[in-house]
Order: sequence, then C-alpha cells, then structure tokens
Amino acid sequence: MPLKRKQKLLTDSKKRIDLRNRVIIFVSLAILTSLFLPRGKGLEYNYELGDITEEEIVAEFEFDIYKDDAKYLADQKVAIREVPYYFERKDEIKEEQSSRIHEFLTVLQKVRRARQNLKEAQQQWWEAGGQDGGHNPDYFSRVQARVKTDSASLAQELSNFSASYPFDLSNSEWREFLGNGELTADKINYEEFATFVVNISRGLWTHGILSVNKKNIHADVIDIVYEGIHDQKLNAGDFLDIPEALGKARKELESSYLSPNDIRRSVGTKIVGEFLRPNLIYNNTKTEKEQANKRAEVSQAIGRVSKNERIVDANTRITPESLQKIKSYIRAWLEQNEKATFLDILSVWIARFLLVGIVLSFFFTFLRTYRQALFEDNKMILLFSTMYLMMVAVGWTFSVWLGLSEYAIPITVAAMVFTVLLDARIAVMATVTLAIILAFMVGNKLDFVIV
Repeated sequence: MPLKRKQKLLTDSKKRIDLRNRVIIFVSLAILTSLFLPRGKGLEYNYELGDITEEEIVAEFEFDIYKDDAKYLADQKVAIREVPYYFERKDEIKEEQSSRIHEFLTVLQKVRRARQNLKEAQQQWWEAGGQDGGHNPDYFSRVQARVKTDSASLAQELSNFSASYPFDLSNSEWREFLGNGELTADKINYEEFATFVVNISRGLWTHGILSVNKKNIHADVIDIVYEGIHDQKLNAGDFLDIPEALGKARKELESSYLSPNDIRRSVGTKIVGEFLRPNLIYNNTKTEKEQANKRAEVSQAIGRVSKNERIVDANTRITPESLQKIKSYIRAWLEQNEKATFLDILSVWIARFLLVGIVLSFFFTFLRTYRQALFEDNKMILLFSTMYLMMVAVGWTFSVWLGLSEYAIPITVAAMVFTVLLDARIAVMATVTLAIILAFMVGNKLDFVIV
C-alpha cells in the first residue's frame, strides 16, 4: 500500500474517532442538562404570584385543589392540639422517695454523731496530755485508741455517704448544717426537719408532678391514667412540672424558716431537688400514635376542579387562589405521570432532550462555523461542556433547591470564565444559550433571557 494512501486512511480514521467523541460529548451534555428541567405541566405553567398568564388554562382531567404546605401544616398543628398528652400516675414513687429522704437524713445523722464522737475523743486526748503523753500513760493510750477508732468510723460514714449521694459534706454549708461536730450544736431538730421535708415533697406529689416541662406540652388538655381509669380533659396548668415543684418547695421552706440565714432553707431545697421525681409519667408511645392518627385525618384538599373547567383565564394576574389551583394541577399531572406507560415516559424524555439539544446545537454550530480549530479540539469541547453543565447545576441549586430568585443565579461568572478561557464572541454565544436553558428551568421567562 502506498505511503500516502496509508496516511490518508489513518487521517480519516482519526477524524471519524474525533467526530464520534464530539457526538458523544454533545449527546451526554444534552441528556445531563435535560435532567435539570421541570417536567410537563411544571415547565408549561410555571407561574408565580402576581404573574400575568399567557394563555387560558383548562383542566384536562378532574383533580383536587390542595392547601399550600404552610396552611396544611398549620391545620395539622391545630388538629393535634386536640389530642391529649397521656400520663400515668404512679403513686409508688411518692412512697419510695419519701423513704429515701428519711434514709438520707438518717445517714446524715450518723455522720453528725461520728463527727461529734471524734470531736469528744480529740478533746479527751488533749486533756490527757496531747502529744507529750500526759501523766497517765494507760489512760492516754485508751483515749488515743478511741481517737483512731472514731476517726476511722467517721471516714467510713463519709465514704458510705459519698458512694450514695452527690453532696459534698466538706463545704461550709453542710458542715454548718451538721453542727461542725460540736456537742452543743443542737439548734436543728433533725427528726422534725426530716418530717417537714418529707411532708413538703408528699404535698407536691399529691398535687402531681409532670415528667414533661409544661412548655413542651402542645395540647389543650391532658389525660391521666391511674389504675386503669382515665381522668380526661384535664388542664396541664393544674399540675406542676419539676421547675415549678422546686420553686414551690423553696417558698414553703422560706415561709417556715423565716431567717434568711437559716441553713435549713438552702439545705432543704437541695434535699427536695435531689429526691423529687415526677409521679405523672408521660406516655410518649400512646400520645404520638394518637397524634399521628389525628394528623392523618386532616384533609389536604380544599376543593375540586372538574374536567374541562377553566382554572385561570388568559391575560389574568395570578392570585393566591389561582396559583394554588395551578400548583394542584401540576401535582395531579405528576401523580398521573407516575402511572404512565414506559412509552409515555420515554416520549417526555425525548422531547426534553430535543429541546435542550436544539438550543445547544446553536452554540456548537457557531463553533463549527467560526472557530473550526476549537471545534475540532475535543479536550476544549469537553472543558466547555463540563463548565456549561456546572453552571446549569448551579442555576438549578439557586432557583429550584434553594428557592431563590432566578436573578440570583451567577450567570455573569460563566460569561467571564468563558471570555478568559476562550474569547468574547464564544462567551456571548455560550451565555445566550445558557440563559435560554435556565429560562426553561425557571418557567419559560423571556424577561430573564433578555436581562
């Protein structure tokens, strides 16, 4: 085979491969771009409030008029407020926690006695001679042994207390309450104080303490179940939540111990706060189930449009009512389209592909005619196509996903980038075709293309 003929065959083969690659790039760009376009009626009737209709819109089939999302959610919130919050009264909590308060104060008294015993042993130790041993070694040894025993006993009581309760008995508040170990510190009647604290707590439990903060109860009534019997249509305001119960306990302590410096005020509040537990337990499962049922009963439809009924006339300003009809029509069309045959779906996709392909062909024809060298450089074509698709994705993100104005789309960035990488004439043509495709995306808006 002559060399020239062989070179010609190689050149022809390379041209065919390059042409095939350009076709693949073009088709891929058209397909991917068409994915961002709205479908069917969403593309045809993409109006906004205040727009002027270009043509009369007549219903091709019967459909429901739906509330807008804000109205529907508001109606659901109103409906579920009618569902009571369910609580279960557990009176055993009152008995259990009352016993724990008594047990706590009993342990406190053990610590107090252990401190007093150690204080007494230390006093005897000093009186018997302190560090020099005194004049009676036998007596001194017995006293010294008692100091060690009482010290170990106090350490054990403090260890037992720390293992069971969160309070730090070494701070000044608790040391004052326990009398600092002084034998004469009998200002507080611990039995009487324990009974008083328990009575305050039992009164709160009798009133009823909710396990949910009142501000989190989004219902007009509550339902309390006790031993299988429902006490319905109660007001949450008739009961207490934990913050309210603690506040009421504090007031009762302050009204009983009038001196602001009385240590029983602050200690009593801390004891109540530690052992106070709600005895009206929220039944989350039952409440949410009833709310879900009530939410499902709320109808989203507010009317119905018959087949061949006029939805909106031509050259008419879009009102909130007509806009909701149009949106409901588009929704009904999409629901019907989901049930369409494969052939129907395929025809829609082909139509969208052809629409995008025709617009893109303007640009590629421009390159073929005026920028032949650039058109035959597949790497540059691929670069342009990638940038083009990115701008379409950015436009979809701004206008559809984020719901911003179409004028927020940074289309001028694309124009500048195309100018820098290619040249101004190519940038103008690219921006025009990009604007047309973005206009399809945001609802066939000619004013957007012109701007």
